[in-house]
Amino acid sequence: MPMIIAGLAAYVACDPESIPASNGGNIYQGNAVKTDKGIIKAVSCYAVVVGLVACHRKGIPFVAASMDRTYYENLFIMMGLVDPSTGRPDPVKLSCFQRFGVLNADNGMALSAFTTLVSASSLPDPISCLISAFAAACGPLHFGASESAHLALKEIGTPKNVPKFIQQVKRGERKLFGYGHRTYKGIDPRVPPIKKILNEVNVTSHPLFKVAEEIERVASSDDYFKSRGLHPNADFYGNFMFIDM
Repeated sequence: MPMIIAGLAAYVACDPESIPASNGGNIYQGNAVKTDKGIIKAVSCYAVVVGLVACHRKGIPFVAASMDRTYYENLFIMMGLVDPSTGRPDPVKLSCFQRFGVLNADNGMALSAFTTLVSASSLPDPISCLISAFAAACGPLHFGASESAHLALKEIGTPKNVPKFIQQVKRGERKLFGYGHRTYKGIDPRVPPIKKILNEVNVTSHPLFKVAEEIERVASSDDYFKSRGLHPNADFYGNFMFIDM
């Protein structure tokens, strides 16, 4: 995510005409056409930067977007998430990731969405608002919880180590990222459809998924978690969507 932020910032730096403070102050408010173009540019820039970052990390060539493909098709191809024999994304994975994206986008006033609005209140360009959202999302209490949860699962290693880990959590020695939610005091409504999606992309056979399931099984019958209304949230299982990325 820091690399994505750097890429977005580099793009803004190369497009000074889009920066209001350098062009007379307010250039977006009250100008729906310019605002719409700025938002579309931000969404497009985001996909390209994600593709470039993915290719850099994997050491593979970058393939540019095409107007003949959908947004998600271009995103997958730019990230190198394709079948080597066809050069095209797996249609099942593509469909699953689209649905996963909708589940997260339709999550209401999350911290990153709130941060975007706060940033927008000072009338900057849309990409700068997106940068602020990413900076807020990096933390382990927001989207960063996915990575934190994944690293914890890797450290636990096998289901047999889960009881010891749970005891450490209860004693305050460890944190269980991806558990509990400030809005959802019961079951996170995104978790059941995410589990269904993960089953479709055959991630449920992954060894770390078994660890995650064992954590949920043990925690669901433990009074410590039950009394506090702590359940797995979208980040706890959502991290498995990025296993092959």
